[in-house]
Amino acid sequence: MGRDSSEWPEGLVLQPEFVSPPEAEALVELARGLRFGEVRMHGVASKRRVAQFGWRYAFESFRLTAGPEIPP
Repeated sequence: MGRDSSEWPEGLVLQPEFVSPPEAEALVELARGLRFGEVRMHGVASKRRVAQFGWRYAFESFRLTAGPEIPP
């Protein structure tokens, strides 16, 4: 997908200044402090790790339980 907006999926809008450089740095630091957990589906570890907020979804049992609050 190039910079030509005619190549983008319908509804996708590029907003280069949506997050300022200082905000981006703060988000990266926040992400570094998060605890990411393994995702297991059908007994197999997937190629992703997740951090869940508000609710936790158990991929093996298909259950929702209360999770940690979204960080400020």
